[in-house]
Amino acid sequence: MYAPGDNLRKSLLVPKSLDPTSNPAAKSLFDLAKENAKMSNMEIDSLPPTHAGLDAAPAPTKLDGVFTMEEFMNGPGAQHVDQAAKSTSTSAKVKKAAPAPKLGGGPIAIGARTSKYTQDLHEKYQKLGIPQPVFNFHGSSDRGWSGDVSFPGLHDDLQGVTNNGNFHPSKQEAKERLSERALVILERLEKEGTVKKVDVHSARVSKHTVALHDKCQKLGITPFFSYAGSTDQGWSATVAFPGFAELLADIKDDKHHPNKSEAKKAVCKQALEAVEAAEQQGERFGKAAKGPAQQPPKEKEGPGPNYIGQLLEFQRATKSPQPTYSDYAVGSQFTCTVTIEDEGTFGSLEARYTSKKTARREAARAAVEHFKSAGRWPEDFSDLGGIKKKKKKTANPSGLPELISSSSSDSRAASVTSAGASASAGSYPQQVARLAHILSLPTPEWKYTPSPLDRDFHTVHCFFPGGGAHAGPIGEVRNVFGKKKAKEECARLTLEYLNEVHALRIAYGQQILEGIGGAENVLEGALGRPSEGEEEVVQAKRQFEEMGGESSDEGGFEDAMEDLMA
Repeated sequence: MYAPGDNLRKSLLVPKSLDPTSNPAAKSLFDLAKENAKMSNMEIDSLPPTHAGLDAAPAPTKLDGVFTMEEFMNGPGAQHVDQAAKSTSTSAKVKKAAPAPKLGGGPIAIGARTSKYTQDLHEKYQKLGIPQPVFNFHGSSDRGWSGDVSFPGLHDDLQGVTNNGNFHPSKQEAKERLSERALVILERLEKEGTVKKVDVHSARVSKHTVALHDKCQKLGITPFFSYAGSTDQGWSATVAFPGFAELLADIKDDKHHPNKSEAKKAVCKQALEAVEAAEQQGERFGKAAKGPAQQPPKEKEGPGPNYIGQLLEFQRATKSPQPTYSDYAVGSQFTCTVTIEDEGTFGSLEARYTSKKTARREAARAAVEHFKSAGRWPEDFSDLGGIKKKKKKTANPSGLPELISSSSSDSRAASVTSAGASASAGSYPQQVARLAHILSLPTPEWKYTPSPLDRDFHTVHCFFPGGGAHAGPIGEVRNVFGKKKAKEECARLTLEYLNEVHALRIAYGQQILEGIGGAENVLEGALGRPSEGEEEVVQAKRQFEEMGGESSDEGGFEDAMEDLMA
């Protein structure tokens, strides 16, 4: 039955040409399709049940990842429950797989470790006062460890004790087994009396050592002890008597002792017996001890000549190689030889001294005596002075005049001139400073002015502040490369100027003193007093020399000299 408004809606949705009511043929087709649909629905709803095991269709197989609408809507909750169930079942399986502890069970033994014998051995050797044992291990962590133990300086049975080559998993276990074997051997030797307890007092003081010391002091001989060995293998000692080799041979104790003190005590006992036996032979031993031939040479008392320094100065003065000193120890004494290249070796190993310094001095003395006997030692040498290099005589670079007086009255003038000539030694600035002091001029000052174009080029002037007519500038040089070279060149020109002033004052002083008796002593004072007009004379002379001596100013120069001498 149609509801109100169906016709309108139907007319809007279905075109009129397609309406089944408008066409009888189409209506029949529409009704037929509608009836077929109703029949198909009735067949599905009223499908008769099938018999089991006959034509029943197989149940659909559920595929992974394919869900129905209901499963999809309830999926998260179901998955959570499913995962919780799985984890619970897994943990339950694990708990069931773990073995439950059995009643009455305990820890499983994996090894045993003890240090009983190691501690017992430690207490034993401390109680006996013998040296500490030395353990040596060899092996590796893969194949195990083995080793040996030794007691330095004791019986041979306590040297290199092993565990029959057995290997142990650790060094500690190997040490325990070695300590066990060593303890058995040590206790056996103690019962036999081979190893005895060391007395503390006897270990520090030996009656044989004290007796030997007193005997040697009485006879005037000095024993010399030497030791061989090591802490691991033990020590042996040897005693010698320098200067008495014919009467007392070297005494050696071949046994090995735990320390040097024990070795010294053992050899002192043998040495004391040898010294007493030699003393009982008669007075020969006593005379030999007191005889000067057997005693080392006596050293000079007080400070003697310094032969070491003299030899060193001589070698430097002659530009020869320096000497080489070789020191030797003979007991508590020393000897020395000195070797000089191309000369040989000087000194004797037979002469012994109480100090190295004395031995070197005697060796140097032998070398000095060699040069003296060969005539090569300086004749003017004295202990107070020394040996200095001879300086080569150099020509006077400054041209300083040397005046030689023709009479005895001019001796003072000659000495003053030689004093001025001595200023010519050294560099140009040094000569200028010395000559300025002779001429009573102040200390020279050097003024440097670098070139504005190149700072390596300099212009230098020399000044004498407060020098009056000679205050400067003097010896000007311009644009000389290098500051030092510029100063040297300026000093050279300044020195030439001062030499002319020096010569002029000497000539002036000699002219004044001509014919005046007893006035020779005033010449030295004349050098330090500038004369009036000497600056003009020097300048005129320098201009004349620069012109080559062919100037019309020659007459002016002669007039200036006449005015100065007047």
